[in-house]
Amino acid sequence: MGISDVDLAYTAGLGFATVGANNGHNGTSGLAFYNNPDVVHDFADRSLHTGVVVGKQLTKQYYGTAHKKSYYLGCSTGGRQGFKAVQSYPNDFDGVVAGAPALAFPNLTSWSGHFFPILGSNTTSPSYIPAGNPWTLIHQEILNQCDAIDGVVDGIIEDPLLCRFRPEALLCPPNTTNTTSCLTSAQVVALGKVFEDFYGEGGKIIYPRMQPGSELLAQYIYYTGGAFSYTSDWFRYVVYNNPSWDPATFTIKDAKAAADQNPFNIMTWEGDLSAFKNSGGKVRHCSGGVGAHNIGQAGAEVSTLDPQNNVLLRMVDWVENGNAPETVTGTKYVNDDPTQGLPCVSIFPAVISKAEQLNVGVCGVDDKCVVHSRKSWHIYASLNRLEVSIHSEGNIRGIVLKRQRENGRNYLVKFLTIFTSPTRLNFSNLSELKTELFDALMEPLPSKAGKETFTRFPSLSKEKSSVTAVKFSATKFSK
Repeated sequence: MGISDVDLAYTAGLGFATVGANNGHNGTSGLAFYNNPDVVHDFADRSLHTGVVVGKQLTKQYYGTAHKKSYYLGCSTGGRQGFKAVQSYPNDFDGVVAGAPALAFPNLTSWSGHFFPILGSNTTSPSYIPAGNPWTLIHQEILNQCDAIDGVVDGIIEDPLLCRFRPEALLCPPNTTNTTSCLTSAQVVALGKVFEDFYGEGGKIIYPRMQPGSELLAQYIYYTGGAFSYTSDWFRYVVYNNPSWDPATFTIKDAKAAADQNPFNIMTWEGDLSAFKNSGGKVRHCSGGVGAHNIGQAGAEVSTLDPQNNVLLRMVDWVENGNAPETVTGTKYVNDDPTQGLPCVSIFPAVISKAEQLNVGVCGVDDKCVVHSRKSWHIYASLNRLEVSIHSEGNIRGIVLKRQRENGRNYLVKFLTIFTSPTRLNFSNLSELKTELFDALMEPLPSKAGKETFTRFPSLSKEKSSVTAVKFSATKFSK
């Protein structure tokens, strides 16, 4: 991998004088590291710092004036290098956006390679779990065990740290010959190791466990394609300078050798960021995933130039205007295709008592109030606890809360946070909304629905017939 033209075009299009580098070598292979510590040094930090120094000089020479502010945007190795700049070169940048930083790099590299000895290859190991259906089965079982921890069964594990997956649930019964819907004992043992913290010599942790819920993507990166190439190259061409090193022989002794070597302090694990802070620098960490991942962290991940939805412009706003970010709102397109638009389907009702269901919707500028995708909302409610985090694309006119009895006959529909003009949700009005929602939850349900205040529309999803769209009368809602 080399210089990203897409990212250079993205940032240059925003008016930045932009510099990119390939860290001194072609990143599709680690062969350039072999017996060449200069290339390793470039990869660790020197290439980035040199690019900053030269880039600032070229900018001044071309434009006839020095730059006013300097920003960094990088992900993965680029995220690690962003933190390396913060730690080692605190005056290089005013604002740093470090995406998914590969911190503790030697340990991360060892962790990435330790799955291959556990699972093996499809031709040699009884513990191997092939790509496709088996991992779909595993993913579903993980959801079965952990999805409801957050109080809502919605296909999302809100906090994977709380999920303690037990793979034994997938063990085939004795004398099973068809294993398409279960796992062998060797596969179950290996799967348990996949989701364990990775410890080294002396019981010292090398790297935390793989997070459950990630397996549909991770199966292709770590589990089913043989040895992880980045790990193989690092040990062959940096740690041991031995192109014949076999990744199948990897043990915790190799992990210790890599950590002890730590060339040019590539671990990037310095905790003291005071020099960067004292220089006025700002740093923001973000990470990706399969959810609402478009936050402007790369040229291919831009949905809008609104700073609230764009992490780079949010950083600029923080550095230049003092507006520290509380959140950055991501966007998730249908099938990750912007041409298909945003999802707008029924949410899963959050059960707030044995006798009630809770649905929350957003009221658009056309007077219609519709229930949005659960993946765009975080709603957890009980009779004595309420947490709400609501995001809506575009401007809205208000929020609607609908409570109903399980028999579907008794409703309480409340209009909450009515705005006099179309408004974008923010933390100020969300704080007010939390109070209003809690008050609405405490009200007793009426003996019958107030038909004069709303009209029921057909369900937005046949599978979830209790979730409906609601339109209010002109007397209750008007532009």
